Amino acid sequence: MEKIANFRERVSVSHVEMPRKDIWKSLGAEFLGTFILMVVGCGCGLYIKEEDKLPLVGVALCWGFTVATLAQ
Repeated sequence: MEKIANFRERVSVSHVEMPRKDIWKSLGAEFLGTFILMVVGCGCGLYIKEEDKLPLVGVALCWGFTVATLAQ
């Protein structure tokens, strides 16, 4: 039983602390990345005109290029 208690203590991340500045920087970066992904990704699907439909491959490429650019 002691081994299980030791394992739980070693695996837990309750002792790890992040400075407040790093948290806000991380949250800001996450918000900005998600915002850009949604605007560009959903925007490419909304740019479809009635007579000139964007094929599924075009939408997939748009999302793929956006994710690849943001992941750099």
